[in-house]
Amino acid sequence: MDFLSIPWLAWKICTSFQIQSLALVLLLSCSDLTPCCADDPPPAFLTGPDGAEMVLIPGGTFRMGSPDGKGFPDEHPQQEVALQPFYLDRYEVTEELYARFDPNHTFPNGHELFPATRVSWEDASRYAEWAGKRLPTEAEWEYAATGGDGRFFPWGNDWNPSALNWNENGKDDGYAGPAPVHIFPEGYSPFGIASLSGNAMEWVQDIFHGYGKPASSREIRRVLRGGAWIIGHPAFLRCQYREARPPRYRSPFTGFRCAMDPPPPGK
Repeated sequence: MDFLSIPWLAWKICTSFQIQSLALVLLLSCSDLTPCCADDPPPAFLTGPDGAEMVLIPGGTFRMGSPDGKGFPDEHPQQEVALQPFYLDRYEVTEELYARFDPNHTFPNGHELFPATRVSWEDASRYAEWAGKRLPTEAEWEYAATGGDGRFFPWGNDWNPSALNWNENGKDDGYAGPAPVHIFPEGYSPFGIASLSGNAMEWVQDIFHGYGKPASSREIRRVLRGGAWIIGHPAFLRCQYREARPPRYRSPFTGFRCAMDPPPPGK
């Protein structure tokens, strides 16, 4: 035997053992790692491309509209609707945000955090596109307002006049017109969404049509939800109340908020 080869052979054995041991350690440590983007749930809150705070509304199934004997005729029949998760602005789009989109939009000093009003459906749609968002569907809006349990108002079934901006004629809430979007926390919905009753009436995406029926090819009106600061009767401030106006209609009572789909997993 060539004894000169023994140290060389021993070195090869030891080196091979060290490499194998290191590989085993690395393999075991990697087995405890979770892939960074594997089906991570979307965040519960995020800041939208326009700077507005958004809340994740979980998917679910609910009964849209009013039960028999309640509400107005266009709120019937109730229908079961299934929704995928979506994001919704916590607050109505403010005067300040809207002015970033439309530099010609003016508003009184000190009203930066008031809802942008005198906005048509077409205006709202253009803003949503500019912001990388969309208008919520009528079903999404009602689900966000009720939490899916069919309540009449975002805070529950019992009328609470201190939970919203309403009744301009009485000025019971301290405001003779719109109010800042972040106040009246008693009126937040089960998902933490503000001003879904009162303040500004909100445009949604849908063409107006009867529940369970397709929209008429001649119908151009779009749906408004949530009532407005000028309304003085609770029936018109319920989560199920619907109104329809032409897409170019503007008034001191019309505003909006935006929705957005969650990013695909891994994004």
